[in-house]
Amino acid sequence: MLSGEIKPNLGNIQNPPEWNEIIEFYRGSTLQDYFKKMSENNLKIAHKPQYVDKIPKAVSGKVGDLLEKVNERKNLESW
Repeated sequence: MLSGEIKPNLGNIQNPPEWNEIIEFYRGSTLQDYFKKMSENNLKIAHKPQYVDKIPKAVSGKVGDLLEKVNERKNLESW
């Protein structure tokens, strides 16, 4: 839910709420801001593997090469 793959249904399985209802439900809490940003696509989510022994089945290549592909700092240095 916190990764944005599914929305909280607030206990209503038959008629799940829209983002505005979810944000209103969590008003006054940290989750209100979080879900607001999520609804506006203003969050960057990272999935971190829990079972490192399964990583070779999901990705291939050398660690350094994979990290180089997603090196955001390198992209910023060229500015």
